[in-house]
Amino acid sequence: MDATLEEALTEIEPTIEELIAATRLTRDLKRAATTLNEDQARYLVDLYYALQKMRIGAAAQVRSAGDEPNMLIAWTKDMYEKLETDVKSALEKYAESQVPGKWALSIKGIGPVLAAGLLAHIDITKSPTVGSLWRFGGYDPTVEWGKGQKRPWNARLHTLGWKIGQSFVKSSGRDGSFYGPFYRDRKLWETERNNEKAYAEQAARALEEKNYGKDTEAYKWYSMGMLPPAHIQARAERYAVKLFFSHLHAVMYNHHYKTQAPCPYVIQYGGHAHIVQVPNWTFVDANGKEFDAYRPYVPTDEPKVYTWKPPYGQGGAQAFTVAEWVEMKLAYGHRCAYCGEVFSNEELTHNHVVPSSRGGANIHTNIVPACYEGDHRKADRIWEPTLTVPGWPIESREQ
Repeated sequence: MDATLEEALTEIEPTIEELIAATRLTRDLKRAATTLNEDQARYLVDLYYALQKMRIGAAAQVRSAGDEPNMLIAWTKDMYEKLETDVKSALEKYAESQVPGKWALSIKGIGPVLAAGLLAHIDITKSPTVGSLWRFGGYDPTVEWGKGQKRPWNARLHTLGWKIGQSFVKSSGRDGSFYGPFYRDRKLWETERNNEKAYAEQAARALEEKNYGKDTEAYKWYSMGMLPPAHIQARAERYAVKLFFSHLHAVMYNHHYKTQAPCPYVIQYGGHAHIVQVPNWTFVDANGKEFDAYRPYVPTDEPKVYTWKPPYGQGGAQAFTVAEWVEMKLAYGHRCAYCGEVFSNEELTHNHVVPSSRGGANIHTNIVPACYEGDHRKADRIWEPTLTVPGWPIESREQ
């Protein structure tokens, strides 16, 4: 080849950076991302994580080569990185094109890939309750995967839930984190319960069902009647993820049906009062009127009795009336029995001093008004109220 021609061809040969830039998503392709269907979005989510894995592998190859990495391996790493960024950008457009996706993106710890994955895997028309969503995602502890049976939950959604839990852990100490603090508080609570040997039966069952080596860390903890730290960590993460899933379900249901999602079973029937309001979302009905979801015990014109069924089917139903709840808030001056601060009707919830899970009754002598933060932090511990009202009967807390 003529030297002059070879030199000219060399001058017009594109650089690696120019080749990579040429693969960037165009504006038209980004616009096309908003028209993806669920199957296509699921494919791109899977592709993103595959690219991420390959990019990490290529980067490891580059690092192992020291100061002189192979040009082709370096180019491969850069290509994976750019493609990973472009797929993430496309999934962000997909998530932003849907209202529930915008809400998910407003939550610290939920990025474009997680938000898109949730939209692609969850069909609100097939999830009438948050319990059905938990089961679909593998977060119902009563559902077991028997040997030889088909997996009873969606593996990809379950994996997304695990990634979300990890993300909440990483963001738990950052400003603006909503679900991270719930994870931290739950871990402290789980650790305290574990130290009290509250999970001794579960630990014994684990030793019976699985053949742990006596020199393993798991055997050490289970043999003491306690759960291993990794198990406690997982329980705390699952708690935060289930709370997020319940809020996501409420948002998707309200957006689709223009009404409130069915009240979670544990609140409607299980005696739980730990209602955490959905962040960054305003509930609106079909007429465009705003409303608060799951506000407990709102007085109506007709007398109403809220029935509570003790757990595990033990004992008979007991009742706590709206009239008693209204009278109690007035007697306490709309103050939280634990922190003593004044709150509005909407900011107070009823709290069982002796929790339902420990046999506490759903009657006025076992209930005090509490702010939502105090109610959440107390959980199922037995705390003596710091604020009492003369003349308002409170049962003995001795257990």
